[in-house]
Order: sequence, then C-alpha cells, then structure tokens
Amino acid sequence: MLLRWLEHLPRDVTRTRPRLCLDLAWALLWSDQVSDVEPRLQDAERALGILGAGPATITDPDASSRALLGEIAAIRAELARQRGDSAAIGLARQALEDLPLDDRRLRGVTMGSWPRPISGR
Repeated sequence: MLLRWLEHLPRDVTRTRPRLCLDLAWALLWSDQVSDVEPRLQDAERALGILGAGPATITDPDASSRALLGEIAAIRAELARQRGDSAAIGLARQALEDLPLDDRRLRGVTMGSWPRPISGR
C-alpha cells in the first residue's frame, strides 16, 4: 500500500525529497524490487547535494543529513547482503557510524542480519 502510494507521487516530487526517496527505496527493497532501489538512493544523494559533490560536503553534513546518509548506507548494506557481497559489512559499519545512536530501528535492521555483532560508535 505504501509502495503504491509513493509510486503515484509525481517523480519530481519524490526525487527532490530525500525522505521520500528513502521511504520508496525501503518499500521497493521489501517488495523484492531490488533493481529499482539504487536509483532511489542516488535520487536521495542528489537531493542532499552529495552525489557528485566535493569532499567537504560529504565529510561535514549536519546531523539530519548524516542520519539520512547512514540510512542510505544501511539500505546499500542490505542490498549487498542479499547479493552475498562482502561489501555489506563495510557498508553496515558506515551506516552505524552515521546513524544516530538512539535510532534503534535502523541500527537493528543494519546489525540484525549478521552472524556476529558489528560494533558501531
């Protein structure tokens, strides 16, 4: 239902709002439409001004942007895990560095798939 609602929004509306991009990415991921997830993550990065940006933009985001970057990394970690790609662990660590310590939901999703714990900050 959420996926259907998000897909009916005009594309330029979702593309310019990182939160909507990520909500759509999660809905696609859990609906087994994994090939459509990465373009939504890139839309979120573009909306945050990160895709194609210089290093200063990437290394000094505000707390809200950093949390969104952590969520992007968490989704990419899950995609990599589903493919059996060893990059999943590095992506999960990156996500845990950026996600707020009190975001138990996303931190749990990020850590929950691993056979051994991954330490965050």
